[in-house]
Amino acid sequence: MHYTSKYDPSYFLNSDGFFVTYSWLCKNLSYYQSILGNKIFVRPNSPKKLFTGLVIENEEDLNILFKTSSVVGTTLLFISSAKHLSKEIRYFIVDGKVVAHSQYHSDHEIFISEDDNLECRELAQKMADDTEAFNNTFVCDVGLHDGVPKVVELNCINTSGWYLANVYDIMSALNTKIINEFSNYE
Repeated sequence: MHYTSKYDPSYFLNSDGFFVTYSWLCKNLSYYQSILGNKIFVRPNSPKKLFTGLVIENEEDLNILFKTSSVVGTTLLFISSAKHLSKEIRYFIVDGKVVAHSQYHSDHEIFISEDDNLECRELAQKMADDTEAFNNTFVCDVGLHDGVPKVVELNCINTSGWYLANVYDIMSALNTKIINEFSNYE
């Protein structure tokens, strides 16, 4: 079971995706392209961040991925059809509340900004609201696809870049959460 199975699939940008190993994708690239289109979005299913999500179009792209990352044949990958995002914003959720954000992509280019989008923020808060209490501190990346906010991925808060997010707000919220949780243990 993957974390996305706990949420409404319509929230997610890549709800058409599935998991395959690197070697299986290499052997069956044309088959997956017949299902997902010629451009396939690929990311590792690993907290190690073996590589950032990217688009694969041919065998040469797969060879470059192999040569420039820690991917091996048994590496589990998540693949889906490639989609255009006009903007991507990272939301920091602590104790079930969005406490900070930073835009970090615009039209697939790095663009770091304090800009926000109300609909994207609302979706991030919806994800927080739908999350069980013991897992309520995480990062939610939300992108605009054809003007509609979609969750790109959920990540661990301590392995995600802050970009221009207000670090003081993040640390303050984390500090308050820790104090509240551990006050019962005195």
